[in-house]
Amino acid sequence: MEISINIKKRIKSKIIISEKIDFKKEIGKFKYDRAVIVTDKKIFKIFKDRINIAPLITINSDRTKEFDEIKGIIRFFIKNKMTRNSLAIAVGGGKISDMTGFASSIYLRGIRWISIPTTLLAQIDASIGGKTAIDFEAKNIIGSFHNPFAILIDPSLVISRKENLNEAMGEIIKYAIIADKNTSQNLQKLMPLIKKDFNALKKAIILCVKFKSKMVSKDPFDEKGIREKLNFGHTAAHAIETIYKIPHGNAVSLGIKFAVKLSRELNLINLDNYRKLSEIMKYDGFKIKLNKKDFEYFLKLVSKDKKNKGFSNYFLLINDKMELKGFKNIKEKTIEKTWEELCEEYS
Repeated sequence: MEISINIKKRIKSKIIISEKIDFKKEIGKFKYDRAVIVTDKKIFKIFKDRINIAPLITINSDRTKEFDEIKGIIRFFIKNKMTRNSLAIAVGGGKISDMTGFASSIYLRGIRWISIPTTLLAQIDASIGGKTAIDFEAKNIIGSFHNPFAILIDPSLVISRKENLNEAMGEIIKYAIIADKNTSQNLQKLMPLIKKDFNALKKAIILCVKFKSKMVSKDPFDEKGIREKLNFGHTAAHAIETIYKIPHGNAVSLGIKFAVKLSRELNLINLDNYRKLSEIMKYDGFKIKLNKKDFEYFLKLVSKDKKNKGFSNYFLLINDKMELKGFKNIKEKTIEKTWEELCEEYS
């Protein structure tokens, strides 16, 4: 299957979804003078036979996205005499996608790059849309829009790796809540099967990619407010991810639960709809303990979130029509009460 994201008249991002892609053959179809691969040490060990097709640099497998690693990638570009006609290939999860895309956007004022996402989370979310970023005092605070020239999604890369199937459920839950009715209903049917049925996994990937691609095509540079829906749950998620050092996808699950609880606290949704949303959210598939004492730190991080638009806080919340709307400067006591409710659920 092939999907296109139209950025401008002459700029497109092509997405190919297929099993057991011959990466060397597929990349060979593009015109370029040199190519390099950016991956991490863990991914290289798992997939080296399939990705050892160009000069390669491996970076740390942890989740931090630091300036020093960007410098290392750019030094590797220079060492390999990369030009404006060259191609950087990201092979890995969201960290690799973000860092390769960002390095490609600033090297020689921008070179083309390709994403080969190897985690389910990256396949349905991080690799799509051109948002690239690194962390600096807050998550994703420095970055650029630089869409990959192509995204090669191979579902067979992820099916046997249970840990990243669990992690991706947060984003799949998000899509099941925010997507159009047909996509949402289909995802809800697939969610109980994704971790054990390869066909269900493939169908879920296609549904998520199609939906996000449509959103990105309508608002490629996040200027019209259309793409904001994709951030549902992420304000709280980024804070929780920082406090508890947990995977992004798991934090998104918690962030969505926080947003739904806050929506209920503000009487934006009735009890019936709250219960329906809770039924969708039950597939997060992981355990964690949250602490009420971390509220002050949580609040501090929320106030520094890059999406807060200059307010003391800003949350994307949901109403009874399943519409999303931004709310600013919510009372601290209301946020604290919601935090305590979430902590009680994960005590």
